[in-house]
Amino acid sequence: MSHAKNKVRSKSKSSWFNRWSSSTNGRITYSFIPDGMPKYLQSKSLSYKVTQVLTGHCRLNFFLNSIEKTLDPSCSCRKDIETVNHYLWHCSKEELNRSSTLKKACFSQGILYPPENKLLFENPILFQALGKFLSNSCRLNL
Repeated sequence: MSHAKNKVRSKSKSSWFNRWSSSTNGRITYSFIPDGMPKYLQSKSLSYKVTQVLTGHCRLNFFLNSIEKTLDPSCSCRKDIETVNHYLWHCSKEELNRSSTLKKACFSQGILYPPENKLLFENPILFQALGKFLSNSCRLNL
């Protein structure tokens, strides 16, 4: 019975992973967790702001424009579209916050900046820095 349960569980996980990898939906989430949620995070609840970034359903102009809540998807820094990636890695309005959190964590871990999105969830130090970055930022507040 145990062998049969393991086979079914394995087949189910493989089927899920194939759908997850080939789907056109959820690509922002996929960029952060391409292999599923890391084990160290599975028992933790994610903050509201982390969930917004993870899904891309957030108070950034790119998403707000896609649901017709704003006319312009541009960032207020006027350098690019206000996407999750722009907000995390490039927006000049977040540079001081980014330097003291995300960049500092990358350098302490020997990770090239900007890292791949998936490293924010795979690396506990970067995940902690992401949480601090989001807490320090007012951009995702209600």
